[in-house]
Amino acid sequence: MFGKLRAKFIAIAMCSVFAVIAVIVCGINVVNRIKTVEETDNIIDMIIEGNGLQDRPPFFPQNPELPFETRYFFVDFDFRGNVIFVNIENVAAIDVETAVEYATELYDADKSRGFYGNYRYGSAKTQMQSTRYVFVDCTSKLASLNRVLVASTVTGAAGLIIIFLLILLLSGRIMKPVAESYLKQKRFITDASHEIKTPLTIISADAEIIEMQEGKSEWTQSIKTEVNKLTSLTEKLVMLAKMDENMSVIMTDFSLSDAVEETARSFGSVAVSSGHALNIDVVQNVAYHGNEELIRRLVSILVDNAIKYSDSNGEINVSLSEVGGKKQLIVKNKNAAFNAKDADKVFDRFYRGDDSHNSETAGHGIGLALARSIITAHKGKITAKKSADTVIFTVQF
Repeated sequence: MFGKLRAKFIAIAMCSVFAVIAVIVCGINVVNRIKTVEETDNIIDMIIEGNGLQDRPPFFPQNPELPFETRYFFVDFDFRGNVIFVNIENVAAIDVETAVEYATELYDADKSRGFYGNYRYGSAKTQMQSTRYVFVDCTSKLASLNRVLVASTVTGAAGLIIIFLLILLLSGRIMKPVAESYLKQKRFITDASHEIKTPLTIISADAEIIEMQEGKSEWTQSIKTEVNKLTSLTEKLVMLAKMDENMSVIMTDFSLSDAVEETARSFGSVAVSSGHALNIDVVQNVAYHGNEELIRRLVSILVDNAIKYSDSNGEINVSLSEVGGKKQLIVKNKNAAFNAKDADKVFDRFYRGDDSHNSETAGHGIGLALARSIITAHKGKITAKKSADTVIFTVQF
């Protein structure tokens, strides 16, 4: 159990750290790229407003080295789309034909800003009302962006590995107090249960002797009833503790149909005496590989719970079917007082809804917790929900 808990802790911690590092790495690279594009677009605007970087408007930043460190070319079009001027003086890798080809392609596609290979381009009207396409070589800048991307990614990955190793080493120490506390709790439940069994047996035997000598009375009957309740609670606590300790569950092939139907029908007289109708609808010949005793216990818990907390003269419906290759057990009962918000809490230990806190309703809030442990041991799922005035428990194997 604690191996899984430790694994979940490590997974959650690593996901959190990964999210933070990913945001930092992505933020650095996005901001870097935006800044690079912005600087390049400013250069393009300088060239469009002037006649190259040597003749840029006075309101642009004045960097005397900019014309010598920037490679660019531009092509002008008239209003008919004819090329009227080509400037390739500041680039060596492009000839006139290539420059015209690039610009014409973008002009015909009506694109005004973006990347063309390693060139950042932009277009606008010049002072002479011609359309100028400017191409700035960004090879070195793109290479720098890629270097930053690789460096930040590698650094982030290395940081993740180091953090993972640290969490892996320290998680054992972090989980140790929790594990010790949990084990002490389990040991206490088991030891206390064994210690309680002996006095309960003695009390029950004393009540029997009193009845033999003095005859039955409401007091002896009350003693025996309460002893039975405590005995049942003790057995459930011990079983729940063992289930939580992932005790070895022996799995065999058996008829799930027979197990559900026989267990449910055993509550027929209880349902009738409580004023309820018990309806059973079980698909026959449904086989299952699991622990038959525990599955019967699961069905018993659900049916017993439905009878205890059903409205007067309500119906209890138990059904078993196969849906999408999975077995599905459904237990329904009428309970108008059930709060739909309690659906996620009913499987908690010792939890009982407000409508059940009375002396007439037997129970300790352990049964459904045990049911969840049983189905978890079978790799299944159990849920509860309320539809109108009906409470529905669904178990999928």
